[in-house]
Amino acid sequence: MSAIYRILTEQVRQVVFDRLSWYGSPMGHLAATRKKRSPQMVAAAVIERDGFVLIGKRKRGKRFAGNWEFPGGTLEKGETPEECLKRELREELDIEVEIGELFCSTTADYAPEWTARLLAYKVAVISGTFILNDHQEIRWVRPTDLTDYDFPEADKPVVAKLASQGMQVRPRNCLYPPWSLFSSNRNR
Repeated sequence: MSAIYRILTEQVRQVVFDRLSWYGSPMGHLAATRKKRSPQMVAAAVIERDGFVLIGKRKRGKRFAGNWEFPGGTLEKGETPEECLKRELREELDIEVEIGELFCSTTADYAPEWTARLLAYKVAVISGTFILNDHQEIRWVRPTDLTDYDFPEADKPVVAKLASQGMQVRPRNCLYPPWSLFSSNRNR
């Protein structure tokens, strides 16, 4: 009986090992046959001031910690991207904004079960003082310098479009924070 048990145990181990290396997890074979879930909708703000774009560094302990991003967040159920951006920018930076036109739309696969669809909008700050509630740091960066920063995959097409256009995103009626928030030192 023990010889049969050892043979069966080794065969089971080999099947599990094959599945781990092929699909990435023991349940990967099931994930490969499942229908992919709808993408998670995310709205992001492209805020420009005097030829510079605002980016924020994600805090430690959060997904993509240490990466730079365009401020924004995940849409809640029943919320439009514009409503999401207004809420997220109020929560993250304590600012009120006017949402402009859609600047760029991207999709990124982060895991077999997780895809993010990012909608980046031109945004004008209409009031408020920048307070960092959700970011470790914010910076005003030249569009051509954005490629020097680490961004999550979903943000990279927005970075590329801004860098290639040399910046033509300024909405009307913009108010901006004091220059003291501008940092020319890079911490990538």
